[in-house]
Amino acid sequence: MSINKMKIGEFSRLCRVSVRALRHYEKIGLVVPEIIDRSTGYRYYSVGQMQKMAAVKSFQSMGFSLSEIKELYEDSTHIPSVPALEEKMKQCREELFELTERLDKLQAVVLSYKKKETMEIQQELYRDVIKECRDFYNDYFDITKSDSLLKSSNWAGVSFSSSSSAVTVTANSNVEVANYTVNVTQLA
Repeated sequence: MSINKMKIGEFSRLCRVSVRALRHYEKIGLVVPEIIDRSTGYRYYSVGQMQKMAAVKSFQSMGFSLSEIKELYEDSTHIPSVPALEEKMKQCREELFELTERLDKLQAVVLSYKKKETMEIQQELYRDVIKECRDFYNDYFDITKSDSLLKSSNWAGVSFSSSSSAVTVTANSNVEVANYTVNVTQLA
């Protein structure tokens, strides 16, 4: 075998195309091995076919289908016409528009999810504050408890904070409700 001939595996590695793709190209008549050994079934490609394979890959990267590329090689120029290139440019713009719309929709969904998560976190924080307020009330303002701040025996200057310091109460020694201050820290 000539030094210029390569088996399908070697040609595939050098051209960075799978053997499966090469067999498909052969089947559709796009890139056909120069020699097929009838006794072994081995397919041999020439060094010159590497240029064609590079062109096929280049045309594919520009959006040409295999059938369009095959038509180019059936034509004597082997290059796409200006109108064909302009049509590919038009298709690219349309695809870009569709992809941009899809990206916008995805971003809107992600933003919606993030807002929902933020709202859920805020709601959870508010629930925690409300629970702490209830607990605080039950611990210090329930008149049935001996250490209730509402009992005259407990009237003194006081300062209490909840476990997370989200709720604080301070009071002067006078028994009036106006002398009690309840502060709830802002959560968000």
